[in-house]
Amino acid sequence: MPSKSVDRKEELEQIKEEVEIALRTRETSTRTFRSGVAYVARTYDGNTFPGANIETYGQDGGIHAERAAVYGALMRGYNGTDFKRLTGIFIDAGTKNSPITPPCMSCMGMLLEFAHPYISIVKANSDGEVAYEVQLKDLLTIDPLMKVFPTIETRLGKPRSNMKAKLPLNQELEGYYIGDKPFRLLANDVYHVEKGRYSISHLYDTVSKAWSAESSADAARWSAENPAWGQCAITALIVNDHFGGKILRVEVKNVENVRSHYYNQLPDYGVVDFTKQQFDSTAKFENEQERTREYILSYPETKKRYEILSGAVEKEH
Repeated sequence: MPSKSVDRKEELEQIKEEVEIALRTRETSTRTFRSGVAYVARTYDGNTFPGANIETYGQDGGIHAERAAVYGALMRGYNGTDFKRLTGIFIDAGTKNSPITPPCMSCMGMLLEFAHPYISIVKANSDGEVAYEVQLKDLLTIDPLMKVFPTIETRLGKPRSNMKAKLPLNQELEGYYIGDKPFRLLANDVYHVEKGRYSISHLYDTVSKAWSAESSADAARWSAENPAWGQCAITALIVNDHFGGKILRVEVKNVENVRSHYYNQLPDYGVVDFTKQQFDSTAKFENEQERTREYILSYPETKKRYEILSGAVEKEH
């Protein structure tokens, strides 16, 4: 879906914010004797997680800023499909200002494993000027697994968030999802097959703009400040329309007049929850169970709201 100008303006404002955070983080948190690097990971729900280079004189070399940022989010419960963008500032001690340097291969491997190939990578210079913006997949060369995971054989049967290296090299995996795109993966060859109509990020942008009081299960409490309110079941249906997988339901505690919450599990087992931000931190979730489309749509009012939101999404597209 082509981005509208207003969408791009919002993206640029977010990137500007991330660059400012990265600049502050580099100044206050780097522990380095070679290069000053700081990154900020942004999740789809709007949270940011800064990370800075922490280097040692020992053989391990310390930890890179990309990893510090992503690991900070992981430790707070986020997973692969939650990541939207990674924005960084790079200052090299030798060149003084060399923003075009991409993440190292180890960090790109970490991103492929713990995020997804379509996460945006933004790099800026010391003045906060954006030098480039690409997707992770564009930074990876051919044979990504052989280059990114040279010791993949030691990880057989130990899948993490978005990479499931269960089969021997040269054996083709069945079609499934990595992150937010349908893929077929040949373990030591090119992994990209074809893009769906939407990416997760595009679908989220489209659906979130289509939410309204009319599509909310609780129109009286819906507001433009909290547009996800009452949209979870029908939003989960739309994500399922485009990406398949399972629709999950949990019981909600500590939220007045709310009993349940719906979200998605993609075929790669990554969890996508477009509407979790409707709740504050006091909300508790229990008793996760799968629900079928037929079950959700068996409620006439829910079916009506789904048709309203689905029509609005198509209009946005």
